[in-house]
Amino acid sequence: MKGHVLAILLTALLGKSAAQTLTQSPTSVTRAPRKTVRFECKFEGNDFNNVIIHWYRQTPGQRLQRLLYFKNPSETQQDVTDKVLHAEKNSETKTCSLLMRTIKEDDSGVYYCAFWTAQ
Repeated sequence: MKGHVLAILLTALLGKSAAQTLTQSPTSVTRAPRKTVRFECKFEGNDFNNVIIHWYRQTPGQRLQRLLYFKNPSETQQDVTDKVLHAEKNSETKTCSLLMRTIKEDDSGVYYCAFWTAQ
């Protein structure tokens, strides 16, 4: 699949309660280089405003890499510097999103969203 970026999104749960879950969509995305890709996870449970979302990527033969974590625009930490990433949360729909602009072939991998509830 040379010339395309394949990203698969899986959900990892790090929440405090089984009553809280994340469900991802889409589960598989293929885009041409230099395009944009958007992942979304839908949160089910209480206290969405205090949920901290983590986004990870794993590439073949490499360790899991955290890309960023996000609670709100003023509480965001991006761990990678060579990517253009944007995260957001929508309290009305209880969704969190990761937007990757100008993707490259080396962005191919399995993407995970995870959460925990801030104290």
